[in-house]
Amino acid sequence: MKKLFVMKKRSAVVLTLALTLVLSSLSLAKVYGAKAIDFEQKASITVGLAESNTYEELKVNDIKVTFYQVASVNESGEYTGNVDSFDAGIISDKTTASEWSTMATEIAEDSELSKCYQVEATIQGGTDTTASLETGKLGMYLMVVDPVETEEYTYEFSPALVAVPGNNYYSYDANGNAVVTDEANDAWQYDVSAVLKPEYQELYGNLVINKTVETFNTSLNGTSFVYKVTAYKDYSAVDASLNGDSEDGKLVYSNVVTIDFSEAGTQQAVIEGIPAGAKVTVEEVYTGATYKATSSTTATTQIVKDGNNDGVASVAFTNTYDDTLTGNGTAVVNRFTYTPNDDEMTGSWTWSSSAEIPVTEEVVEQ
Repeated sequence: MKKLFVMKKRSAVVLTLALTLVLSSLSLAKVYGAKAIDFEQKASITVGLAESNTYEELKVNDIKVTFYQVASVNESGEYTGNVDSFDAGIISDKTTASEWSTMATEIAEDSELSKCYQVEATIQGGTDTTASLETGKLGMYLMVVDPVETEEYTYEFSPALVAVPGNNYYSYDANGNAVVTDEANDAWQYDVSAVLKPEYQELYGNLVINKTVETFNTSLNGTSFVYKVTAYKDYSAVDASLNGDSEDGKLVYSNVVTIDFSEAGTQQAVIEGIPAGAKVTVEEVYTGATYKATSSTTATTQIVKDGNNDGVASVAFTNTYDDTLTGNGTAVVNRFTYTPNDDEMTGSWTWSSSAEIPVTEEVVEQ
């Protein structure tokens, strides 16, 4: 099960970004008669998280933002690109939020971007921050935000364009089309604001089950041990609604694992792709027909992301031959398969069972 709950909201996030940014300067001075732009005015861009932001982790992590001047502007509000990917030809009162977002993405991939005049700002503790521009450095700026990685998620931010100066002549409707409102004002604003709208992707880690058989009856053909593995994750940090009404959080993994032995020793079973932060319970549901547990039959742990310095989440179980049976002991295995729906956030579980040799003493609960 890979990336079960990865959010697929990029287009919606891009649109929301475009709606919240000051993008309405365009060539409005020429069309609507606004006063000429004053290049002696001090200008700035203030950036921060939306008041509705629910990603609590972002409020305690630094967020680095870089603004690149990708186009200069003249006194009439007309732009000249500083990179080839800036397309001044699309700028008009008909430019949609979607078109702005598409151009922002293309500019962000431009190899010449690093040569543009740029200023940086860092959001700390969730508090808005302001980047001051050098006098005369007015124009269109591309806002690029570095991804933020925590112990469980990577937060990403789509690039967006910010006009400095801007004005309040246009706003955008639900379809991303520019509209003129009753509050329209074409006066130039030299201190503009931008709001970040992050999207997140889950990080994943592995679970290792260490199994030791201390003594072994070599007259037997081998034996199997079966473990039920269940993992729940609390999504309160990003979207509590994913938890439903469960106190444990959202079920993100459920399956059984079999470890086979033909001699005494230690073996491992590795389960990959469990969401980082998930709490895992591993229960030994079948110990082989002639082997008894010499450790607890239930263990819990918490998944850490791949590459975490704390290592990999693991549990351990120990069994030994109980000197009772001289026949074979092979486990019944119930296998659960998860099938995600198209939205990749919901899905269904199906199960099947198999047995190589009938079990005479124990049956795995279904």
